[in-house]
Amino acid sequence: MKRRQFLGRSVSPVLVGASMLSVAGCLSESDASGASVLGAVVITNQSDERHNVDFRVRWDDETVHESTHEVEGRTDNGAVDSAVPEKTWPDEPSQFTVSARTQGSDWNTVNPADNEYPECYGVTVAISEQSRLAIYTTTNEYECSDEALQYNREAANESNTLA
Repeated sequence: MKRRQFLGRSVSPVLVGASMLSVAGCLSESDASGASVLGAVVITNQSDERHNVDFRVRWDDETVHESTHEVEGRTDNGAVDSAVPEKTWPDEPSQFTVSARTQGSDWNTVNPADNEYPECYGVTVAISEQSRLAIYTTTNEYECSDEALQYNREAANESNTLA
């Protein structure tokens, strides 16, 4: 499965237009416990330029994932490149943050606490046509399903990870 196919199969229903994310789902007992599950994660590049993206997950105040991903620029036919970090964080609910940056820029960080700890927390790191990085989140429970996480694992095996 190629990275662009992965993007089309599992993220495009969530990723709309110019990198806008539709937020769906509901809160459950996880919001009371102060913990969420980190579901599917994808990095996309809508700009014409190639970018290296640093990606980090901190889990209970400990770094459990750090990687750098090279994402190609948009092709002449408009196809958007993507990369998927290898899932090295636990499956159980916890307190965590997700951070990303393009090289030479400051970290951009999201935290499920800002959304009252939804049960599921899916993440899209998107580079806009203007080469600006943003992190979009969804609380759609599908992003934490076995099916979505299996797509994520398969795509991560084929993603272009640097170091």
